Amino acid sequence: MVDVWAEGVPNWIMAGSTLFTAGVASVAAFFAYRAANWTKKQAEASQDQVENARKALEVAHQDAEVAKATSESQRAEADRSHRLLVQAQLDALAPVVLAKASPTDQTPPGRHFFLWMRRDTRSSGGNLGAWKAVTEKLELPREEKYRFKFSVHLAFENVSDAVARVDILDTTGGKFPDFREGTMPFTVVPPHEERGIVWTREWSSDGLLREGVPFDPMNESFHIRFEVRDQGLNVCDTYEFLTRLGFFSRDGSRLIVKPRRTFPNDEGVATPVPGRRYERLDD
Repeated sequence: MVDVWAEGVPNWIMAGSTLFTAGVASVAAFFAYRAANWTKKQAEASQDQVENARKALEVAHQDAEVAKATSESQRAEADRSHRLLVQAQLDALAPVVLAKASPTDQTPPGRHFFLWMRRDTRSSGGNLGAWKAVTEKLELPREEKYRFKFSVHLAFENVSDAVARVDILDTTGGKFPDFREGTMPFTVVPPHEERGIVWTREWSSDGLLREGVPFDPMNESFHIRFEVRDQGLNVCDTYEFLTRLGFFSRDGSRLIVKPRRTFPNDEGVATPVPGRRYERLDD
């Protein structure tokens, strides 16, 4: 007799084992799915954190740049305000000089004519001849050789309470007969006083009629630049005389010479060159 129950038990156990295994596998798959899903979300969250950190870093960098620019701007403004304050204090030390130029007929003596001439060739006695005033319009041929002279007295009037030092910078073609040749003169002007310097220029008819060279009006100009400083050399102003004298012109091979009896006031006053210098501040 066959024991049916005994034979069915192993089959039942096997079926149960298979079912249990399937259940365990399902549970494992479920948790594996959840783990994978959680890992994906964690990776996405980490990426979001990295992106947020990058944006925060950019904002912080921009804020730092703005703060730096603001600090530099404030520092520059503070430096500018301080310089303006110091400049205002130095301005109070700067002397004020009124410079005028007037033709002088003291050397050689004359009346009210300021252009002088003499022959540029020696006489039989070896003399060049005496200077004489040009009193009328002249037309001189190239063959006749002459020299011309014009002198100006520069008056520097100090109208301030500070001592002024006047330094001549340069001049076009002229010279200063009272000073050593090749040197630029200077003078010190006490408050409310005046000092003078004589400027002289000479021309030759050969130079004014030079062939192949266009006539240059600046060649007969009165041009001088000079500087005015305070005694402590803190502040420096530059001035300029610039006047076309109008004595000479050319007509072919002839030199036209015109006397000038006047020296217009607006042309005889030095004008300031823009740009006051603060030498001790800029050193």
